[in-house]
Amino acid sequence: MTEFKKKILFVLACLFLVFILFGFLIIYPLLRSIRENSKELLSIKNHLATVTKKNKAFLSWEEDYSNLQIAAEGLDDVFVSSEMPVDFLGFLEKTAGDSRVGIETSLLPAQPGDSYFSALNFRLVLKGSGSDCLKMLERIESAPYLIEIRSLDAREMSEKEQEIEGQDVVFVLLIRTFSSNED
Repeated sequence: MTEFKKKILFVLACLFLVFILFGFLIIYPLLRSIRENSKELLSIKNHLATVTKKNKAFLSWEEDYSNLQIAAEGLDDVFVSSEMPVDFLGFLEKTAGDSRVGIETSLLPAQPGDSYFSALNFRLVLKGSGSDCLKMLERIESAPYLIEIRSLDAREMSEKEQEIEGQDVVFVLLIRTFSSNED
């Protein structure tokens, strides 16, 4: 071989070594850095997806909570005030007037151990025609209050009572209304 060819081979060998050193010293660390950054990016994406999912669950819970809070605010209206049941008594008198029924209302004493919940017991005496008393009874059952009818006694008035009262039946109801604890 000639000396010129030896120089060309030497230069090519040197260039080959330079490319290999370039690859190991610059490109390999660069690729390793890209791989590590990709893993970190994937980890961040997974964490972001988890946080987004938790955020959606929290927003859903927050919306459910506000809906339940609105529903709970309306729930207070179904309880009768234990200290002043004036609204409930007014409802009974108005309903009796609308049904053309005479009404006598009395508050009964609470019986210990009668209920787990705070309740008021009432005795209602309804006097009127049979159909009007039944209308009143239906209105009481569909009232915007929590009411439990404990007993119902119905009897027809005697002819003498009908002449005096102008009514023909008497319904005696014992009802329980659940009350709010305002103590």
